Amino acid sequence: MVASRDDPPVVRYYELIKSEPLAHFLNKNTQAYLRKAEEKEVKAVKYKTFRADPKKPLCWGANGIVYRLSNVRELFLGQDYIGDNEVFQYMVEKGRSLVAYSYDIRIYHHTVDSIWHWVKKWKRNYAGVFLKTRHQRRIDWFYYGNFRLKMFFWLIYSMIPVFSGMHSIYLMIRSRNIYWLYHPLMSFLQTSTYLYWTFALPEGRKNFIEHLRSKRIK
Repeated sequence: MVASRDDPPVVRYYELIKSEPLAHFLNKNTQAYLRKAEEKEVKAVKYKTFRADPKKPLCWGANGIVYRLSNVRELFLGQDYIGDNEVFQYMVEKGRSLVAYSYDIRIYHHTVDSIWHWVKKWKRNYAGVFLKTRHQRRIDWFYYGNFRLKMFFWLIYSMIPVFSGMHSIYLMIRSRNIYWLYHPLMSFLQTSTYLYWTFALPEGRKNFIEHLRSKRIK
């Protein structure tokens, strides 16, 4: 995903992480899959292929992904709400796990109009969608591995800007891309948004208690 010339500067930051700060921090499986694919494939091709493991999920939804219709038709025709990330995960769990990752296809993803617009989208997605549909969805896959430990480090990383700030400066110098400087701000705002609506809404508080009691994490 790439930003166009007409997009605001914050979309240049989105172009770097290709998702959102929290998902970028928690899930590095895409990079791991691609590294293994590069080790196996000798020829210099413009795409890499690999098989996704359902226990090593990918945070892929509407972000430039294309499905074979026969693999997902039944999911889209179902009666329950299904999130975009879940479609890919369900498909992989049924053994349809072969992925082709292209380096050359570009998609202009006009994600947000401003920083405030992004914050409002987080509120909508969390308070308006996730909290209301969480009992209809099977998202155990999201909790595989050391999820709670990573969430603990994320809270420290995002809420204490010295950590995310130092990391952003390192990333900016390494990639020579100044838009990494958005990272501390957007990380802080995303966590603050989720925390606020978690404790401000009854459903948010219920969800928090459910997660504390949950034994589904593997």
